[in-house]
Amino acid sequence: MKFSHRIITEAGLHGRTAAKIVNKCYEYNCDVAIVFNGRIGFADSIMSLLNLEAKQGDVINVIIDGEDEVFVYNDFKEYIKEIL
Repeated sequence: MKFSHRIITEAGLHGRTAAKIVNKCYEYNCDVAIVFNGRIGFADSIMSLLNLEAKQGDVINVIIDGEDEVFVYNDFKEYIKEIL
């Protein structure tokens, strides 16, 4: 499953937000990846997410794959809206 999100926070995808994403994804039994500008950032790695260099106004694509992907899709989509 996948969804897109436009980053609205002024700081973009920065260290604190990346750490929140990693911590949130530890709750799930599936893989979560964020794709931006042809690069993939895996949600279990802060550095992987920071290397995307996504800024305010950029659109990221979130890909979810695994056994509880329907739950993760709904939960993580709302979470991303809150923090990005």
